[in-house]
Amino acid sequence: MKKNILFTSPLIVLLLMACNEKQDHNPIEFQPGVSFDLSYKDTGNCNCGELSVTFADVLEDSRCPVPATCFWEGEARVQLDIQAANESQSIELIFQASRSSFDRDTVGNYAISLMQVSPHPKDGQTIEKQDYDIRLMVEEL
Repeated sequence: MKKNILFTSPLIVLLLMACNEKQDHNPIEFQPGVSFDLSYKDTGNCNCGELSVTFADVLEDSRCPVPATCFWEGEARVQLDIQAANESQSIELIFQASRSSFDRDTVGNYAISLMQVSPHPKDGQTIEKQDYDIRLMVEEL
């Protein structure tokens, strides 16, 4: 019995350690003009071969939590790290659900739009950065 415990204990510890390690994600391939989703710290590579977009950070999420009633709806601000034509650049985009158009920025020959930030905050719950996903659209100019 002691041998079984001594043998299985290290295996359990190794399994628990492996479960806690952040999984490396393969880059997502996207094409201009088609929306795509990125999880926190993930990278999307354009099939055009000259652009990559990384979801670098959630800078702010002041959106009104469900089911609260707020005077102002709030916003979510994210940072994207862009690699285009051998140049690196960071941009910030803001998501507000009531806007009639999406926030966008131009990098080189591309316009990058933030279409969605999820999950939406819920009253009394904290969202960890690694739980965020965003939806983007990249268009050639």
